[in-house]
Amino acid sequence: MKRLMGIFKWNTNKGAIASNKILIGAPDGPCFRNIATQLEHPVEWDSIILHIWPVSSMRIQAGATSYAFVNFLGKKFHALATVSDYKPKHTVNWALSGDYEMRIYWQLEPKGAGTLVNITLAWQSHNWLGDFSLCRTLQRKRVERLLWRMLVRLKNTVEKEEAAQIAEKMVAPYFVEGKLS
Repeated sequence: MKRLMGIFKWNTNKGAIASNKILIGAPDGPCFRNIATQLEHPVEWDSIILHIWPVSSMRIQAGATSYAFVNFLGKKFHALATVSDYKPKHTVNWALSGDYEMRIYWQLEPKGAGTLVNITLAWQSHNWLGDFSLCRTLQRKRVERLLWRMLVRLKNTVEKEEAAQIAEKMVAPYFVEGKLS
């Protein structure tokens, strides 16, 4: 917990962490591409980042920044998103600062023909409700469900893209100049 909260000036009495993971039946490349591009353009499967405006001219890498319109725990707000760690096909982490201080950690690990995707979200509220541990417990359970739904939508998106690419590779040799041969 200290590693996750050490990035901000966290008040550990107000901070909380939730995580979830899923096995996606696709290689790590397509999974990572879908995750890493979240800070360049909005993706359908992400229900936290609703809209994004890249600020820095560099592509997604450590130090890249974007302004984001975020929906978190029923509250919509603008935040500055900064990529803090980037290792292609393995890790991408960013911080969001706005009404909540948030860190989002994505880790990918190849598992057989698929990829194990793990997301951890650490957040700290700036309001008085963050002082109550019961409130933090309820928020954590709510965020764990939110992360699960997001991961299922990511899985469906990536596996659908992979199936389309495989089908295209299988059918392409039979087409010559747009006609079935």
